[in-house]
Amino acid sequence: MTESITESGAGVPVPRVPSPPPGLLAARVQDPYPCFAWLRRHAPAHADRRPGRPTVWQISRYADVRALLTDGRLSKDPGRVPGYVPGPAGLNRHLVHADPPDHTRLRTLVNAAFVPRRIARLEPFIADTANRLLDGIEHDTHVDVIATFAAPLTFRMICAILGVPEELDDASTRDTLMATIAPDPGRDPARVEADLHTLLDTLIAGKRAGGEPGGVDLLGALVRAGDTTGAMSEEELRSTAYLLLLVGHDTTVNLIGNGMLALLRNPERARSLSARRSRSCSATTPPCATPPSGAPPHRSACTVS
Repeated sequence: MTESITESGAGVPVPRVPSPPPGLLAARVQDPYPCFAWLRRHAPAHADRRPGRPTVWQISRYADVRALLTDGRLSKDPGRVPGYVPGPAGLNRHLVHADPPDHTRLRTLVNAAFVPRRIARLEPFIADTANRLLDGIEHDTHVDVIATFAAPLTFRMICAILGVPEELDDASTRDTLMATIAPDPGRDPARVEADLHTLLDTLIAGKRAGGEPGGVDLLGALVRAGDTTGAMSEEELRSTAYLLLLVGHDTTVNLIGNGMLALLRNPERARSLSARRSRSCSATTPPCATPPSGAPPHRSACTVS
């Protein structure tokens, strides 16, 4: 059986595929993996249709995804889908939403500023921040790993990488960013977008004024590159700053949460990693009582939490 896809106006007939069972759909926010497994087995190319929104095709098999990503007939440019605005207005001209040659140009600028040796210099700061957060929850019976550890850690990390001034590295800034992908019913979407644009304009103006250079200052490097060479428009600069703040924070939060969940579901693996860490520490810092030079002062470098 076939059905006609008319959203694009092409009327291309495609095979009808089943939808995931309601129970899997309802539970996919808490645990998406059973739903993903069902899609791979029963509907590897699933059309997700919702009222008032363009059809989204969910492709769940690795080989299919690889084939599509290298198919020149497909595009990441949202401007090619009438009526589709994937993010906050005026902040969608970044490399995730660009095809070559624009994607290549923007990626080259970001890579040039994102020098690994600069990021490596932040390791003591990141370790110290993590240790301070762990000290704050060490004696708690119940811990929300995302709210009390992953979210503040990753946001402070991306703020340090981008060179965000200390006064803007706070929960209010983080909440404004997250409200653009997970709307807060208590906040007006228009107000959220206005606050976000104000934040980005403030950051960029601060870089142009030469303030808060920081130790890495990726955003400052992008501002200077764009202003010097003209290789990045103002809209692309704001959009890229938004992308890096959001993805550098949200993606890493999810990584920490998923990693913790995997260890909790596989306690033997957790014990194996802990034992390996202890053996490595004993071999490098006997008798594991004094932290090595440069280690954060709050915990021994050999402590496994």
